[in-house]
Amino acid sequence: MEERRKSKNVEYKYKDLNRNIKIKCNAAKEEWINQQCQEIEQKLNIDSKFMHAKIKDVSGKNIKCSSPGWIKSKDKTMLMGKNEILNRWSDDCLEIRKRTQLQDIVDFVAKQKWKWAGHVARLKDNRWTLRVTEWQPRNGKRSRGRQARRWRDDIVKKKGNTWCRDARDRNEWRRDAEGYILQWMDRAS
Repeated sequence: MEERRKSKNVEYKYKDLNRNIKIKCNAAKEEWINQQCQEIEQKLNIDSKFMHAKIKDVSGKNIKCSSPGWIKSKDKTMLMGKNEILNRWSDDCLEIRKRTQLQDIVDFVAKQKWKWAGHVARLKDNRWTLRVTEWQPRNGKRSRGRQARRWRDDIVKKKGNTWCRDARDRNEWRRDAEGYILQWMDRAS
């Protein structure tokens, strides 16, 4: 098949190779069908359940596609692996975003959250946004199970517990935004 792909520019050679491949494929298919029919005939009176399953296989009524399909790569080779196909799709999505100038929603949300965290940390007065962000509930026994994720947990994971102090330096906070966004993108995928 690879030879056929390479000789696509030479028309007579391509047609000849294509015809030979089709002949070989049809011969292999016919051989397989004959083999299946022999198995069916052997089990005819012994195992009717097996016989009916084989008939469905041979007739093609029991076919379920397990692969997501074949897609061509940018260099025109066939991609058959699931990961190869997913990488090709993600490349296409990035290209579409560039052309249409659309922004990835996960990227956008991460940027906005980082900006808002910096804004809240730089507040000078005692507004409710700052109080709610720093609030630690201490009203008795905590409920069973894993602790609920808080809004600031992602930021603490990236910058540590001193993130409020670090956010007061606006330039450094903006430089750290890219690392936070990449961390968020990894979590989303």
